[in-house]
Amino acid sequence: MDLTKELIAYVFFGVLTTIVNFITYFLFEGVFGINYLISNIIAWFVSVLFHTYSYKLFIHRLCFENSNTYRSGRDIPDSCDDIFKWTYPSSA
Repeated sequence: MDLTKELIAYVFFGVLTTIVNFITYFLFEGVFGINYLISNIIAWFVSVLFHTYSYKLFIHRLCFENSNTYRSGRDIPDSCDDIFKWTYPSSA
């Protein structure tokens, strides 16, 4: 994989994710008049969804088309589960 192509894809979609976050925040806070904290939570949620689907639909296709280096989505919940097990150990 060409490192330049991968870097451009990550930067491009990272900037788009930031733009989605700003637009969503200003829409909810400025236009709809919702509290700035709630607007920030909504903007964060929308931008994370945008990032997740843009990564799945575009970056993965561009960067990991013929590679075995891509981690499947199943690895991510396992990692989060391991963190929660370490952070909140069972009382047994």
